[in-house]
Amino acid sequence: MSGDSNRSDDDDASARVRDGVYDAFILWVETREAGALGFDITITTGEHKGRVVAIEAAPASARAALGSDDPMTLIGVPCTLRVADGAPTLGPA
Repeated sequence: MSGDSNRSDDDDASARVRDGVYDAFILWVETREAGALGFDITITTGEHKGRVVAIEAAPASARAALGSDDPMTLIGVPCTLRVADGAPTLGPA
């Protein structure tokens, strides 16, 4: 599930998480314009532990990657954040 944002809610909103693979946890999911899903996730291990990252994805991508596109069933689900060339992708833990 590809995202179109890799912003951090830490000290500098423009700070980016480095390319890599991170264990994460879904804090919040909401439906946005055109049916896209907005995710707030937190990284649970490593140098970025505790950092909150917001990404957006199409419902079909969420269903394929996480098994559901229902926002309420995804809150609290562990996941994997992959960042390649600055582009975040969510997948199952």
